[in-house]
Amino acid sequence: MDKCLKFNVNGSAVGKPGPAGYGGILRNKMGSILALFPGPLGIMDSNVAEVMAIKVALEMFDRCVWKEDIGNVNRVHIYREGNYLADSLAKSGVKRSVMLEEFW
Repeated sequence: MDKCLKFNVNGSAVGKPGPAGYGGILRNKMGSILALFPGPLGIMDSNVAEVMAIKVALEMFDRCVWKEDIGNVNRVHIYREGNYLADSLAKSGVKRSVMLEEFW
């Protein structure tokens, strides 16, 4: 398949439970960033924040113009060390009052 999109997402909480946020990036097959999205989640556990980050990414994908170009969907767990930007966005999402969505 020559069309490929990649979401990296993460959820973060300060405490268990505590103020939580999510963050993510959407890239094309060349690694170019198409979208960034950090946002707040309120008070919750970090595990719930992780699931909510996935939910937000899927909702964004459902609204995006690129979805018509995609066939199969795969999911892969990436450790924090390989997911630095999404982790940073999730931590900034904890501090935000509203979601930020930036598309290119």
